[in-house]
Amino acid sequence: MDNQESNSALTEGVSYRFRILHEIEMPPDNEAWYVLESETGSRHLLLKEFYAHYQLQPGNDLICRVDKVNCSGKIFLEPNHPFCKPGDVVPFAFTSSVEHINSFGDTEQLALLTDPWGQQAHLQMSSAIREEIHNLNCLIDRIKKGILLISDPNRNYFGEGAAPDADQPFVVEGLCTLAPNLEYFMLRQNNSFFYLRTKYYTQYGFEKGSVIFARVLGTPGLYEHYIEPIHPHYQPGEVYAFDYVCTEKSGISQEINQYRIIVRDLLGHEYPLAREGNEPQWINRVIAKVKEIRMSKCQLEFIGIE
Repeated sequence: MDNQESNSALTEGVSYRFRILHEIEMPPDNEAWYVLESETGSRHLLLKEFYAHYQLQPGNDLICRVDKVNCSGKIFLEPNHPFCKPGDVVPFAFTSSVEHINSFGDTEQLALLTDPWGQQAHLQMSSAIREEIHNLNCLIDRIKKGILLISDPNRNYFGEGAAPDADQPFVVEGLCTLAPNLEYFMLRQNNSFFYLRTKYYTQYGFEKGSVIFARVLGTPGLYEHYIEPIHPHYQPGEVYAFDYVCTEKSGISQEINQYRIIVRDLLGHEYPLAREGNEPQWINRVIAKVKEIRMSKCQLEFIGIE
């Protein structure tokens, strides 16, 4: 759910009120988007496809959580579901089971379920689930792009559930698959388990049985990103030289030239660094401080060029 960048101070994890102004279609696919306006006047885009079952209309007010603010300042919003919320236990109809090969090459069984509003969801099957069961009560853990991410309220996903300890190693126990395109590493520390989205760490080389260390960023949650594995190349607070990619002009504000220097890190991620003034005539590499690392990507502060 891509939204326009905004200079307004919207904080990740906080909910705000927005108004739907109108709908637009955008190239290249002519997809339909809602144009939202916040109470401070900033405007954002919300892909209509994900929320057709919400029955949203121009003029509606809605509450959206800031799901993520990425390293370039792009804001991702998640509107409140009109019928339920995280923490609710909802009856789902059992449709079928789906065989899935995960990223470790293991075969898993997923239950394909339908929620009371006609939308599909997946649940990793345990031995307690059988195809002759017609309905399952499931806990709503999180809502993302209008999809209910659910778990079995009778199943212990966390073991002892102790808080993660950054001074102790984690063992990659396996994978937890919530849907065919939604995998998490299942990390064990002593007798407690933690979950980490796999797609952000494909270049880290994690295998089943790997021992890793991670920084602790926040409180636990099955579908929340709150621990960060130690980056193979960078650490917060340190200064590094990054490969220069290109320079892009970004406009003129109060007669001051604005441009962006695009740099690339050793994992191939690219970052725009906003600058003002005259563009440098020649850049070899860019020196920047790594302020933070989240989901394998660096938040950079420009230092200089060489």
